[in-house]
Amino acid sequence: MKNKPRNGIDIPIPNNNEMESKQQDELTQWLSNKNYNFYVTTTFKNKLSDETINRKMECFSNHYLIEELFWVREYTSDGKPHIHMVIKTNKILKSYNKLPKLLKSWGNTEFRLFEKSKSTRCISYLNKEYHNQNSLWGIK
Repeated sequence: MKNKPRNGIDIPIPNNNEMESKQQDELTQWLSNKNYNFYVTTTFKNKLSDETINRKMECFSNHYLIEELFWVREYTSDGKPHIHMVIKTNKILKSYNKLPKLLKSWGNTEFRLFEKSKSTRCISYLNKEYHNQNSLWGIK
């Protein structure tokens, strides 16, 4: 934090990194307090545009079983996009049986129960690219 003299008084002025870190921490804390049921990673079979990924995620997030969703897109070492997401649902068993089948058509999918004890660490991992200009993510 830098101090900027003003009328003979040093006023602390946060720099961009401090502001971004604070925003990221606040988002992580807010999302960590949600009661997500599933943690999912889907790696797409093919390279896709951000527009296509956004359309797919919009459609998926509007599925009747999904109450809340936070997702972020990353890339594998071979340039294929993959999505990490946490999902809150209104019917856990039905969602566990139905939602992975929808995602498998996109590519390789790991669908597992969300562990509340690992909530902050998990959300922090998903949130790590929050300030990256090339990041793609969404919240429902």
